[in-house]
Order: sequence, then structure tokens, then C-alpha cells
Amino acid sequence: MIARRTVVGGLALCGSGLGCAVHAQWPNSGAGAAPTTRVDVPVGGCGMNLAEARQFAQQWRISEDLDADPDDEAASRAALVLERYFAQCSFAGEDWFGVKPRFGFFDDGKSPNAFATPFPLFGNRADVDGTVVFGRRLLAQQLQRGNAAFAAIMVIVAHEYAHAYQFRQRRGGKCPEIELEADFLAGWSLACEAGKRQGRRLSVDLASSAATMFEFGTYDFNNPSFHGTPEQRRDALLAGYRAGDSGMSLADAYRTSIRSTA
Repeated sequence: MIARRTVVGGLALCGSGLGCAVHAQWPNSGAGAAPTTRVDVPVGGCGMNLAEARQFAQQWRISEDLDADPDDEAASRAALVLERYFAQCSFAGEDWFGVKPRFGFFDDGKSPNAFATPFPLFGNRADVDGTVVFGRRLLAQQLQRGNAAFAAIMVIVAHEYAHAYQFRQRRGGKCPEIELEADFLAGWSLACEAGKRQGRRLSVDLASSAATMFEFGTYDFNNPSFHGTPEQRRDALLAGYRAGDSGMSLADAYRTSIRSTA
């Protein structure tokens, strides 16, 4: 197993669409400016700083591994396979988006979710692009998909790495636009991965990934954290995939994602 390091952190978050998302507000100064610690919480319309976010998320235990029972050999082997797959997805996200967030797992309780935040929540390195975390309950749900499980995991991780890229670009915005843009960029990255000829890491199952995005959509239009309808989320992913398949650059894909939700 990967050496265990567990932290408790607060999240200034963009999520996959299963719960509340907290979007970071970016300063207008300078090309390498760091994110402000003031964040806007769409649910409730309030704001919180990083310290308040940490306090808010005390129950979310974050670690770099899946914490399998060391006395359960089968569970430990399964966890190791999953951790290696997540590492491959993370490497792919780093390659295509040019970002290096810390990656970990957290206890998402009764609210399955995955999140990205511009703040580094654990480890000693300051030169990281925030943090991406994947809920253990969300993972258990995706594993119920059988042969489509890895495709579901891949597209969720790609969506969160797209958020990390949005943070790098100091992209502000509200739901559902910011989420549909991340869906578009996730589709773009899947096409890039599918097109690799040398050193290819991952097999891309576009149909299963699109089905995952469709299932994450809702029709809860009056919810401030509404992420898009099932059709919008699926179509954004597929549009991004077509863009990546055509050879579109990341910079052009980013601009196209914004135009597509305007």
C-alpha cells in the first residue's frame, strides 16, 4: 500500500455535481497571482475564508490511500489496483492540463462527491495546483458499474483536473456554466488520451464516460449549485471529445468551452 498520510482540511471547492460546490474568487492582479482565501458559496449565497472552510470540513478525513484493512489481503490487493489506476488517471490529467494538484481520498459520508480546490490541503510542497479529492462512498458507487467502473472513475477525475486548470487560469463563474466548461475540457482530455500512440496508459470508453455524465445531470434548475441537465452534461463531454479528436489545443479548447456555455 502507499504510505498513509492523513489530514483534515477545508475545501474551497468545485465538485462533480453531486453536492455543494464552493468556487474560489480570483484576484485581478498579475499573471501568477495566488488565489484569494475568500470564496463564494453558491448554496446559501454566503462567503467563507480558508480557515472557515477548514472548520466547515472537519469531518472530511483526507488521505493519500484508500485505507484498506491491512489484515484483509484481498481488500488490500483490490485497493492497490485502484490506487494505481487513480495514479494513472492523475498522471494523464497532469499531462493534458499541465497542472499538478495533490490527489487524495476523503470520507464523503452520505453525500457521494469528488472535489477540486485551489488550496493545497496536505503535504509540504507549496508549488502544487491545489488539491483534488475523490470520495470513498462515490468510489464504492462507481464500482457497482461493473465493466464501466473504470470509465466512470476516469471521467470524474478528468472533470476535477479540468477544474484545477480553471483555477490556474483564474477562471471565475457560476453554475452551471463553470461545470459544463469542465465537462467539455474533460471530454477534450479523454480524446487526447485515446489518441496517444506511444506510452498509452488508459483505455478510453467514451460511451460509458458519457453515460456517467448523463447520470450526474439533474433538472434542479432553482438550486444555486445546479450543474446542468443530463443532456447538457453528456453533450458538453461529447463536444469536448470531438474537439480533442480534431487536434484542438488546450488553449483553444479552454476558450471554446467558455464560448459554448455563454
